[in-house]
Amino acid sequence: MEICRYVFEPIGTNGYFLYEEDQALMIDPGCDSYEKVAKDHSWKNLTIFCTHSHWDHIADAARWKKETGASLWVHPLDAANLEYPGRDGIPCPLSFAGVSAGQFFEDQQEIPLFGTSVRILHTPGHSPGGVCFYFPEKDLLFSGDTMFAGGCGKTSFPGSDPDAMHRSLSILHELPEETIVYPGHGPTTVLGKEKSR
Repeated sequence: MEICRYVFEPIGTNGYFLYEEDQALMIDPGCDSYEKVAKDHSWKNLTIFCTHSHWDHIADAARWKKETGASLWVHPLDAANLEYPGRDGIPCPLSFAGVSAGQFFEDQQEIPLFGTSVRILHTPGHSPGGVCFYFPEKDLLFSGDTMFAGGCGKTSFPGSDPDAMHRSLSILHELPEETIVYPGHGPTTVLGKEKSR
């Protein structure tokens, strides 16, 4: 499984394109992600995962779905803002189309991908429907805006919850220390390093 990291402006949002043979996964289709990623890759079987529905992580979701016919996943608590961007009350400097997901994550759900499975971890705090994607057989975690290198996502936004964020980080801290963390902003890190901060 190959992992390609992209940084989407205007606020340095990480998106990830994972692929192996005839399967591909786009995580967080941010601003202009289709133009940047589609020129680098081809695929036959694409899935799109959203860690949450804040505008900088979903701005190109409608285009990805329209152009590729990919299945689009989000947690149900963030689904309304994916379909109607701005419903969460967070100011957005861009105008873009909303889209319905069609597929919805459940906590602890196991989804088969790349000959293994990804475990869905519901990690509210930054947004009500925030999720992380954990590949237990590969010790990989895509943490969205729940965990960054040296910190976590803001809990001062509408819909955010500091207590929920604390509980979510506690869940992540139970994963193996060698787990590599791919966050929604900033550099990659290792879980053991974050636990010791």
